[in-house]
Amino acid sequence: AALLFGVSSTGFAADTNHFKVAPGESYTVIVPTTDTVGRGKAALDFFYTYADRPLEVVIGGTEEDLVRKQHLLNAALTVGMGERGQISVTVPYSISQDSEIAGVDDSGIGDVIISAKYRFNEPSVRGAEFATAKATGLGFAIAPYIQLPVGNEDAFMGAESAAGGVRLIIDAYTGGNLRFFFNAGYAYQDKEELVQIDIDHSLLFGAGFTYLFTRNTFISAEVYGRSEELFESEHTPVEGIVSWGYENENTSFVIGGGGGLVNGYGASGWRLFTGFRFGM
Repeated sequence: AALLFGVSSTGFAADTNHFKVAPGESYTVIVPTTDTVGRGKAALDFFYTYADRPLEVVIGGTEEDLVRKQHLLNAALTVGMGERGQISVTVPYSISQDSEIAGVDDSGIGDVIISAKYRFNEPSVRGAEFATAKATGLGFAIAPYIQLPVGNEDAFMGAESAAGGVRLIIDAYTGGNLRFFFNAGYAYQDKEELVQIDIDHSLLFGAGFTYLFTRNTFISAEVYGRSEELFESEHTPVEGIVSWGYENENTSFVIGGGGGLVNGYGASGWRLFTGFRFGM
């Protein structure tokens, strides 16, 4: 918190990328669960996504695409801090994007996110135990983060000031192959201007479920978003995605797609993604 307030300043750029992969997860892509990677373990995440028209504005009464087609990478490293805690670093990178407006960069790094997670009760089960109906009850965790302003502002991948926030996470196991997860939180940042709207402190939220077909294959559905003004759609980007995954030993492969449910800033018209996860 001291770092956040110490380096914050008034900004006129905006980080409009909401596809920030939740690091170190087994079954979700964006929405975090209470899972941790475990004592003495680490995890690597590599995800690619294509987003169609994630950023539209109205200029002079005409709708323009600030970002029309975006190819984005996410890389993350997570290290376990005991059985209940972990620390992660996530780095987004825009490989290429095009725009109808001059002056928008076609590539660049995004703001780097340093995040932590602490689970209050015993670590949740995975793999075989989940698939054989041995998981029941609730899990609770807290996940704070700091977002460092190193991203390319001209590509709308970075803010001029640091940001940060915290999420509270709840897991609910049904006793079978179905698991639900929810989170809500708060994000702090200095006010930024994005054409017609101002972006500042936000409510964060996400929810979804995972169903395991076998101990190796699963499907997940997720809804995630944020809101500065709850009843104004341009201030409330919300996306929904569905993914299918295959997990084997310490490696998993994920593929899926989705799109914007509420057309706020940064919510794509539609999106496709794929990724690999490696445990160590």
